[in-house]
Amino acid sequence: MEPDVPVDTRVSGGRVLPALVVTQFLSATGGQMTWFAISWFVLATTGSPARASVVIVAPMVAILLVGVHSGRWVMRWGPRRTLLTCDAARVPLLASVPVLHHLDLLTFPLLVALMFLVGIFFAPYYTAQRELIAQVAGADETRLGSSNSLLQAAVQIPSLLGPGVAGVLVALAGPVDVLFVESVALLLTLTAVAVLTRGYGANSVVEQTTGTLAGVSGIVRDRLLRALSVGGAAAEITFQVLVVALQVMVLTRYGGNPRVAGVLTGTWGGGVLAGTIIAAVLARRVPAARMTLWGALFGLPLWLLPVELPIVAVAVALAASGLFHGLALGPRTVVRSTRAGDHLRAQVIAADITATMGAGMLGLLVGGIVLDHAGLAPVLVGVAVIATLGGIPVLIESRR
Repeated sequence: MEPDVPVDTRVSGGRVLPALVVTQFLSATGGQMTWFAISWFVLATTGSPARASVVIVAPMVAILLVGVHSGRWVMRWGPRRTLLTCDAARVPLLASVPVLHHLDLLTFPLLVALMFLVGIFFAPYYTAQRELIAQVAGADETRLGSSNSLLQAAVQIPSLLGPGVAGVLVALAGPVDVLFVESVALLLTLTAVAVLTRGYGANSVVEQTTGTLAGVSGIVRDRLLRALSVGGAAAEITFQVLVVALQVMVLTRYGGNPRVAGVLTGTWGGGVLAGTIIAAVLARRVPAARMTLWGALFGLPLWLLPVELPIVAVAVALAASGLFHGLALGPRTVVRSTRAGDHLRAQVIAADITATMGAGMLGLLVGGIVLDHAGLAPVLVGVAVIATLGGIPVLIESRR
């Protein structure tokens, strides 16, 4: 396989960022609907939060197994080719779920296996996307901060709209057929990346002189990167557990309407979206490391959730938590990219996403078991504790 043609994307990358924002929006929209629909399908058909957690955990296991290697793959193949390969592979995998279901061939183990295969391509895709943005922005921290905040906004708009739309589609057509929408979104993403990034996405600017675990070592040696990884892991645990816990909350407290579950999940995304937009505006005036302080506070509003409150109060608490988290998302990526340097950036990104997804996987598995055996309230208390404790290292290190 011939390498991508090297291009100085730092000078000529004017159309790459819009292309990535558009493709991220399409991919994230389909992804949000997929995970909502799949977890609701399993929860509604089996009545088991633990089984619903297993389906969501399956792609995380794949990320955990291959994620740390994806940095070297991106360096070898180039970010553009990696993005195209990952999208092309996921389309038939996702489309096969509704096809098998309608043929009455979809079993629970087969569904788990398909979600595992989908997860294999997530870490290389994420790493390639961030590497391409870093190559375009170069050493300009302001441009890098604005670019990453815009990209996070493209993720969070679907977080706001995707679950709500999925709730409506689930109610109208059933949860499995929603996966056809994700397949179409990935086809559109594949087309957009192929057309809009043609001639971009060179191999890494640094020769591959580092080992597979160099990204892990880079995080461990840097106190701020280490603290941000802990905070990111806590946030991932929080979100993954809340995806299932909020559905159980709606089923047990608020009448069991999937539209309500979708809206509640979307309020978190709405808060994050507002935070990423504010962060993009502030990128020129506030250092990225200082902006990450706000992310340490996202656990505080979650202490309201264990109490049985009116649904509007639950939505406000979720939106406030998402706002704090969103303020730090783009700046966190900037700090990670600039402190790692060109020679380690892709591998640090891959190591970070692997650790984050691994933590989310563990939290979701434990959360599903606790939901099955102890009920909703202990899980919501645990989420608030983890989110709060995860912010402490960030508060300490970001102020140095």
